[in-house]
Amino acid sequence: MKPIKHSDNDKPIDAYEIVALAKRLNISTDEMKDMSFVSLMNILISSVESNEEDNVRKATQEDIDRMFK
Repeated sequence: MKPIKHSDNDKPIDAYEIVALAKRLNISTDEMKDMSFVSLMNILISSVESNEEDNVRKATQEDIDRMFK
């Protein structure tokens, strides 16, 4: 099996990291056992990856005013 690597430093992802990410998403160990590894990884990848362009918008003057009130 080809190891899964971090996108930032090419080190293989440790099994403990996979479990830790799943636990942060409130996926129980029983749920992890019931699903395939591919399904678990797809869930983890979809929750971790984000397209910054989708999440970023320019602040309006109203946003700025609200922040400083």
